Amino acid sequence: MIAGNKHWCNFCGKSQDEVNAIVSGMNNSDICDSCVLRCVGTLILKDGNKLNESANITDSASHQ
Repeated sequence: MIAGNKHWCNFCGKSQDEVNAIVSGMNNSDICDSCVLRCVGTLILKDGNKLNESANITDSASHQ
Protein backbone atom coordinates (compact mmCIF):
# COMPACT_ATOMS: atom_id res chain seq x y z
CA MET A 1 0.00 0.00 0.00
CA ILE A 2 1.32 3.45 -0.83
CA ALA A 3 0.38 6.57 1.15
CA GLY A 4 2.08 9.50 -0.52
CA ASN A 5 5.60 8.21 -1.15
CA LYS A 6 5.57 5.91 1.88
CA HIS A 7 5.04 2.18 1.43
CA TRP A 8 3.18 -0.08 3.88
CA CYS A 9 3.09 -3.87 4.03
CA ASN A 10 -0.30 -5.14 2.87
CA PHE A 11 0.04 -8.18 5.16
CA CYS A 12 1.05 -6.75 8.55
CA GLY A 13 0.45 -3.03 8.05
CA LYS A 14 3.95 -1.90 9.04
CA SER A 15 5.47 1.09 7.26
CA GLN A 16 8.76 1.04 5.38
CA ASP A 17 10.29 2.79 8.39
CA GLU A 18 9.41 -0.15 10.67
CA VAL A 19 10.91 -2.95 8.53
CA ASN A 20 14.21 -3.78 6.83
CA ALA A 21 12.80 -3.92 3.30
CA ILE A 22 9.55 -3.79 1.35
CA VAL A 23 9.02 -5.55 -1.97
CA SER A 24 6.54 -3.83 -4.26
CA GLY A 25 4.43 -5.88 -6.62
CA MET A 26 1.78 -5.23 -9.19
CA ASN A 27 -1.33 -3.18 -8.40
CA ASN A 28 0.35 -1.34 -5.50
CA SER A 29 0.78 -4.51 -3.46
CA ASP A 30 3.67 -4.42 -0.99
CA ILE A 31 5.09 -7.03 1.39
CA CYS A 32 7.80 -6.58 4.03
CA ASP A 33 10.79 -8.83 4.60
CA SER A 34 9.30 -10.30 7.81
CA CYS A 35 6.08 -11.31 6.06
CA VAL A 36 8.04 -12.80 3.15
CA LEU A 37 9.99 -14.97 5.62
CA ARG A 38 6.78 -16.00 7.38
CA CYS A 39 5.25 -16.99 4.00
CA VAL A 40 8.35 -18.93 2.95
CA GLY A 41 8.36 -20.77 6.28
CA THR A 42 4.70 -21.68 5.84
CA LEU A 43 5.31 -22.99 2.32
CA ILE A 44 8.34 -25.01 3.42
CA LEU A 45 6.35 -26.59 6.26
CA LYS A 46 3.49 -27.35 3.90
CA ASP A 47 5.82 -28.98 1.35
CA GLY A 48 7.68 -30.79 4.14
CA ASN A 49 4.44 -32.29 5.41
CA LYS A 50 3.67 -33.55 1.91
CA LEU A 51 7.11 -35.16 1.75
CA ASN A 52 6.65 -36.75 5.19
CA GLU A 53 3.21 -38.12 4.24
CA SER A 54 4.67 -39.56 1.04
CA ALA A 55 7.57 -41.15 2.95
CA ASN A 56 5.17 -42.66 5.50
CA ILE A 57 3.04 -44.19 2.75
CA THR A 58 6.14 -45.61 1.04
CA ASP A 59 7.57 -46.93 4.32
CA SER A 60 4.34 -48.62 5.40
CA ALA A 61 3.83 -50.18 1.97
CA SER A 62 7.34 -51.68 1.97
CA HIS A 63 6.77 -53.34 5.37
CA GLN A 64 3.70 -55.29 4.26
